Amino acid sequence: MHLKHHKKHIEDILNYLEELSFHRIEKMEKRLVNGWMIIQRDFDELKTELEKVRSQISGLQKKHIGQKDKISFARFRISTLEITLKDIQDHQQMAPKRTSTSAALAMNQAAIRQLINECVAAALKAQAANMANTDNTNRNPEPRENHSAKKCTYKEFISCQPFYFNGTEGAVGLIHLFKQTESVL
Repeated sequence: MHLKHHKKHIEDILNYLEELSFHRIEKMEKRLVNGWMIIQRDFDELKTELEKVRSQISGLQKKHIGQKDKISFARFRISTLEITLKDIQDHQQMAPKRTSTSAALAMNQAAIRQLINECVAAALKAQAANMANTDNTNRNPEPRENHSAKKCTYKEFISCQPFYFNGTEGAVGLIHLFKQTESVL
């Protein structure tokens, strides 16, 4: 039974090959020799490799963005240290106004460095708190202006004459009134 079944398949294949033109078979052989035909398995491997490379690229881009933040923070720290150092140098170059008779010791280099480190740490802590409190994402040292709400009493509200705001024109007028009061605040 198996032999008949296999003979049938072989005959079907031979019939199919007879129907193909000789020229077409030669083209297919050329493509196979030249590597034009890509097997599905190879295609899947190339696809997974491409996805790996894309994920690596996105990871590197994220890492690059993080490095930019670190660089800008380091520049800020350097500028703060330079300003503090300049202030200390200016303070040391000033002539003493009076002599001290106390038994206090003069500051040495280690004490000055410790003082600089403490001042810089305090400035960095204040800057970080300022950026966190004002929700300042663009890292500007200036805080955002936060408008505080002004308490409005009933007497002040009635003095604005809200009874004249009726209908749709009244609603538009009321909106303009609120914008004006917000700009005053």
